[in-house]
Amino acid sequence: MELTVLTRTAIEGRHADVRKMASDSLVGALVAGQSEPSKLADLAKTNSVRAVVLAAVEKLNDQAMLAGVALASEDPAVRVATFGKLTDQTLLARIVNEDNGPDARRTAVRKLVDPNALVRIAVSDSDQSVGQAAAETLTDQALLARVATTSKYPETRAVAVRKLTNQAEVLN
Repeated sequence: MELTVLTRTAIEGRHADVRKMASDSLVGALVAGQSEPSKLADLAKTNSVRAVVLAAVEKLNDQAMLAGVALASEDPAVRVATFGKLTDQTLLARIVNEDNGPDARRTAVRKLVDPNALVRIAVSDSDQSVGQAAAETLTDQALLARVATTSKYPETRAVAVRKLTNQAEVLN
């Protein structure tokens, strides 16, 4: 089926199920033709249809390009999906520091493994929920004790205290 017919059907079709099938076919056709990472990243950055962008993100594996798509997008769902695919710790830390959306930042925090970065976020992040996500990710008892005593948010301190296996650590 020609793309213009699919587009028209996806927008103007009389029945929701027909519109959905046309939309799915259109997304598949647009993304299937792209295999080069830079073209997928361009498609994800420039297309305004969420389904197309998410399909392109799904096929994209290049970490720097994923981060570029995430930081360029204003759609929280696209940012969260993109951050969910990131594994590069430097890029994840950059996103936590630069992104404005707490949902996307929490997704990135949960993938961080650097305990020092997690403590810094848990103790002083501007968003309580992001700090709490960092505390939930920590496992080191001494670092959890530090968060339990120094975080600026009571909720984050409470998460750290709950994760302590020896709550006497807080007193040391």
